[in-house]
Amino acid sequence: IFSLFVTITCKNQEKSTESQNSLEASYFVKEYNKNIQENLPKDTRDFDRATKGYLGSIQESAILDSLGKMVFDIAKSNFIEKNQEPPSSVNPILWRQSKLNSIHGLFKVTDGIYQVRGYDMANMTLVEGETGWIIIDPLTSEETSHASMQLVDKILGKKPIKAVILTHSHIDHFGGIWGLFKNKNTQNIPIIAPNHFFHEAISENVMAGYHMGRRGQFMFGSSLKHNPFGTVGAGLNQSGSFGKTGVINPTVEIKEDNQKTRIDGVEFVFQLTPGAEAPAEFMFYIPKYKAFCHAEEMNQGMHNLYTLRGAKIRDGLLWSKHLNEALERFGEKVEVSFGSHHWPVWGIDEVKKFYENQRDLYKYIHDQTLNYANKGYGPLEIAEKLKLPKSLDTLYYNKGIYGSLSHNIKAQYQLYFGWFDGHPSNLHKLPLKKEGEKMIEYMGGEKNVLEKAKKDYEKGEYRFVASVLAYLVEVNPKNTEAKKLLAMAYKQMGYMAESGPWRNFYLTGAKELEEGMLPYYGVKGRNKELVFQLPYEKIFDAMSIALNGEKAWGKELTINFNFTNPNGKNLVIIKNSVLNYSLNKNNSNADFTITMSKETFAKIALDETSYAKEIALGNIKVKGSVFKLLEYSKLIDKLNFNFPLVLPVEE
Repeated sequence: IFSLFVTITCKNQEKSTESQNSLEASYFVKEYNKNIQENLPKDTRDFDRATKGYLGSIQESAILDSLGKMVFDIAKSNFIEKNQEPPSSVNPILWRQSKLNSIHGLFKVTDGIYQVRGYDMANMTLVEGETGWIIIDPLTSEETSHASMQLVDKILGKKPIKAVILTHSHIDHFGGIWGLFKNKNTQNIPIIAPNHFFHEAISENVMAGYHMGRRGQFMFGSSLKHNPFGTVGAGLNQSGSFGKTGVINPTVEIKEDNQKTRIDGVEFVFQLTPGAEAPAEFMFYIPKYKAFCHAEEMNQGMHNLYTLRGAKIRDGLLWSKHLNEALERFGEKVEVSFGSHHWPVWGIDEVKKFYENQRDLYKYIHDQTLNYANKGYGPLEIAEKLKLPKSLDTLYYNKGIYGSLSHNIKAQYQLYFGWFDGHPSNLHKLPLKKEGEKMIEYMGGEKNVLEKAKKDYEKGEYRFVASVLAYLVEVNPKNTEAKKLLAMAYKQMGYMAESGPWRNFYLTGAKELEEGMLPYYGVKGRNKELVFQLPYEKIFDAMSIALNGEKAWGKELTINFNFTNPNGKNLVIIKNSVLNYSLNKNNSNADFTITMSKETFAKIALDETSYAKEIALGNIKVKGSVFKLLEYSKLIDKLNFNFPLVLPVEE
């Protein structure tokens, strides 16, 4: 009885004092994470796999750019490596993954294949050809790519680069390509990529780049400190680099499935996998080494059928079919399978199990979401009800450390049914602020809401506390007590999150509540290199989005929008508050004609200069009405990354 009394007293003291330190994990979080730790599968083989073939590491803790600015800090993960047991403020499954992701260096995968891991978001893989290296996925930034090659040269000896393979169209797999070559000279080296790679690579973040970039900061926790109360990684990777990115138009596109190509004397058999993890992607088998590159279609953790930064929904059924094809074509041949993230899998039997279970993971999510939907359940209900079977859930490589079962279920629902769940009350809902005003009124006012939220917080009911206080903060962002309590709720939810992106979103949201709108950290969706590479069609599509529809009411403008370097005549017409365009065409009766280089336009698009300044410098030629040019310039909004996600947007 005395022991029970002491235990209850200590727990009550812990619950009552936790609000004094908003950083600490609450009693409920500690118990939640403790329970997870006690029930984890007792399988440590991944630590052997993640260190297998280790050859050496970059000795310097920092990778810097030419100006001495930090691009990637290896030491950020030191706190994870030094702590064996997970802290109470981190979900043990995510902590385990972060420890594995913190292992960095150059590794031998098998004879003739090596990987550099842990120096960027992705892996860089090197395959020995007859006369040199075939590089796979040269990371995000030039600086990390260059530093990785220096490590390779130091340990394995310098060899010429004979080809570069880009597995898919996400920037962490191609952005560092120029770090491999001096003076951006590929010297007729084949650059091999899947069909439509270039189009997808340069347009991925252009249309929705600012919003996606801002959300990406939350998803990857780039403004958070690296410690047990901040970011511990994103599950897919430990952290990304923030250096110089570039893109190159491939010289060889793989357009046919099962296409065989010989690269520097080594045969590759390509499997196209469009529309799953990336719009343009392939995997491939290397018969000489009995090795398979599964790119990012398979990973040591659940991936995203919807990514929290915002992207098009991915089809779990299509994804599973790609993996089934890989299993049927190559399953009996592959002795080692390696990917664009994480560590490889060795042994034919283990590889087959890996393929089967990852295949079944995405198919189960897809199929069972539709099973529940066809019984009348909506996305929130399905996400609350649906669980993975033990045969899939007990496998670490199926854990929701990056994607989550919850948001992947909602993605498959949206894939088929869209945003509307069929409930009439959700057909024309009020915006958050207007709904919040009525909710708070119904609940008895701000003071009453806050008091009830405090009581629920003390009970550990953080999800509902967050929902209610989101109304209050939206209605009255000056209510510091509400913001503080909402931030505390977000922190506790972050501490419990199995998914790295969920944790980062919650903790970055708390940071915004406490500090105000955060400055932008991270790789921007646009840079001069990428803007310069945009085809004219994409330039005018992006320009159409920047048109302020309300300001353009009643305006009619006809503009010849011409480029030099390379030459391009284009006709832009603004009418009905819409910007339409025709390529390779001018109108002799246009209101004005504007001519500039593509480089000048790229600088204007990135807000590094202005039309007026470039006209004064003689870099832009204008023929026709200057007043019409001024009118046009007032219709184009200057979009940027500086807007809040948790606090209300200022009108």
